[in-house]
Amino acid sequence: MQQEIFSQLKITEGENGGPQKTNVTQVLQDTMKNHPSPWESWEALWQRGNSIKGFLKTNLTSNPVQGDEKIAIVCHSHLIAALTSDGPDYSERRGFTGYYWTQNC
Repeated sequence: MQQEIFSQLKITEGENGGPQKTNVTQVLQDTMKNHPSPWESWEALWQRGNSIKGFLKTNLTSNPVQGDEKIAIVCHSHLIAALTSDGPDYSERRGFTGYYWTQNC
């Protein structure tokens, strides 16, 4: 896809005399119409969240936190929503039902 995009870019002389690509946005929009979505579906994200929860349960059973130790999960808000949700829901704005939303991304 990269070669497809590069081959369509128009290169003109920029303001300072150097080369400038002038139609990047249009080329990207046109090209992406011909390719499937690069994003995960809500179901796929929810299933990935379930895999992560299973991993965490197994790992924490084998390696329990001691005293006041804590664990942290660093990820995108939508994955946190998937981890805490009851399941996918396409009618809901963020794609899940019964989830916790963090405003980190």
